[in-house]
Amino acid sequence: MSVVMAFLIPATPLFALTMGASQFEIGLTGSVGVIVYVILAFTLSGLWDRTGGKTPILLSCAIYSLVCLLTSFIGTIISLIVLKVVEGFALSMLWPPIESYVAEEHKRKRDVISNFCIAWSSGNVLGALLSGFALEWFTIPSIFQIASLGAGLITLISFFKLEKTERKKERYEILTFLDLEGKKEILTNFKISWLSMIIYAMGQSMLIALFPAYAEIMGVPYLIIGFCTFLLMGGRTFGFWALKKIRMKQNILLKLGAALISAGSVVFAFTLNFHLIFLSSFVIGFGASLLYTTTFNKIMTTSEGKHNLYAGIFEGSIGVGYLTPIIGGALAETYITAPYILSSIGAFIFLILLIVNKNS
Repeated sequence: MSVVMAFLIPATPLFALTMGASQFEIGLTGSVGVIVYVILAFTLSGLWDRTGGKTPILLSCAIYSLVCLLTSFIGTIISLIVLKVVEGFALSMLWPPIESYVAEEHKRKRDVISNFCIAWSSGNVLGALLSGFALEWFTIPSIFQIASLGAGLITLISFFKLEKTERKKERYEILTFLDLEGKKEILTNFKISWLSMIIYAMGQSMLIALFPAYAEIMGVPYLIIGFCTFLLMGGRTFGFWALKKIRMKQNILLKLGAALISAGSVVFAFTLNFHLIFLSSFVIGFGASLLYTTTFNKIMTTSEGKHNLYAGIFEGSIGVGYLTPIIGGALAETYITAPYILSSIGAFIFLILLIVNKNS
């Protein structure tokens, strides 16, 4: 599924641009679905601990396929925004159950979490690589139709291959899936972890949601735009692989990740030199992998009995980070490179917080 999602990364803002969208509307298009995603990831994730994960995963893939198909036929920015809202609803049912599967399997196999990170990020790399060529060879509506077919095939394969998770209802009798007090305690106890995921998402989302349109305005070729996304995903995947080989303390990995995202983001604010933005894309992706792996491993190994609940908050925090292109798009109306400065400053502030907070 990550292949399909990455395949559409540059197509969505470019499609919005062809509809006459402003920079703010492009940022809104990239983030509006995430609003729904954040709300539902926070509120419904505990429900999957009671019902199992197969059903929401199948529904998610099927709805996503339909959204892609409908997108290929629209012609207004309002229609695109509405469909992105539906997409956010679909994806809120996908990642928490998948991460719960991973957490359960981690009890039996040591490298499951790192292998999972490598697998989905490798899918992003492939999708991003294909996206650049697709933009050269196909119309944007055709790209969405191809994505719809891919998501449909994944739905069919999942129906036959995905095993049902065991429903351990006796462990959740005292909880409702809303469990607001429980979630408040989890949020309080893992503040650095949730902030880490916001920075992780912000560093990437400014490039994913806003850079394609910015680069198009500045006359950057489609293939270069797609290659930047490819290197972003490639840097992240390389980081996931490298962390299987290198053992470092959690606080060091978080600080290094924040520093790399800050340094990589600021480059986009001052130059579109191909060599520099290629390097910076890779650096941001690598830094993001350090934040993600460290935080995901900590959360999934301390969430016994409530994997979906913790995964929902984990994904909700990522979703908050993916909302930042709304702010970035608004700032870009007056200063088009402001989103990348904002991303750099955010990561730098997080770095300072990590240095000051000795318990991180």
